[in-house]
Amino acid sequence: MRLIVSGMLMCVLLFAAHGYAGVYQYTDSEGRTHYTDDYGNIPEAYRQNVESRPEIRSVQQTSEQAGKSAPDQQKSDKPSEDGKAGAADEEEASNLSEKAKKLKARKEKLQEEYEQLQVEKERLMNNRPEKFTSKKKAQEYSEKVDKLNKRIDDYRKRAEAYEKEVEVYNAKVDKQSD
Repeated sequence: MRLIVSGMLMCVLLFAAHGYAGVYQYTDSEGRTHYTDDYGNIPEAYRQNVESRPEIRSVQQTSEQAGKSAPDQQKSDKPSEDGKAGAADEEEASNLSEKAKKLKARKEKLQEEYEQLQVEKERLMNNRPEKFTSKKKAQEYSEKVDKLNKRIDDYRKRAEAYEKEVEVYNAKVDKQSD
């Protein structure tokens, strides 16, 4: 039983954090997870195991990277029939802007949930007895670990779906800036 509980606790300990917005994540030799938006801040020894998360780009960011200004971006290079092409471009830019706001709000909710999971994980680890006094206590603790692990799995699935949505959004922004 102790081995099962220890195994489940290890699953909780191995919970990998998700950071967003162009953030790099690495784990140091003491097992602590660190985040930075500057790759240069990552010690050389940990750079091979760095994970990164996509950032939400805006039409303005993409235009600036391409050497254009944002107002130029919204003007259409296509010939317009009574301004319809230009209006369509403006509508698409507006839709992308709205989508960016929704993605940022979703990112904030995911970050809040991640922080709550970390607090719960710490609480669970800090309240783990050195030795279980009964089979019932061990089972109760094991059930708490299982419940947390299920929440972590659900969180990971939502975080992965979010990342895919950001990639699709960024591809649309890149396409519009061409």
